[in-house]
Amino acid sequence: MATQLIEVKNLKDGDIIDLEGDRFAFNEDDFSDVLSYLYLEVFGIENETPECTRVDTDLHSYGFPPNHKVRLIARHLIGAV
Repeated sequence: MATQLIEVKNLKDGDIIDLEGDRFAFNEDDFSDVLSYLYLEVFGIENETPECTRVDTDLHSYGFPPNHKVRLIARHLIGAV
């Protein structure tokens, strides 16, 4: 599957991302193990501080530096037919 890198500040609701091996996501919590097996759907983005962008997914919320790049699998699937 073709992927591209995208800065977290540019993610949109409905994007599908792959956080496997991500240095910030893997340090967050006990969900780290399942990130090797799942793609996550983005449900929200919020700039909490100039140094932290929160990405809400169907599994958990993650904090990233705004310019940090993640693997984008697909764009805007919410409401797609």
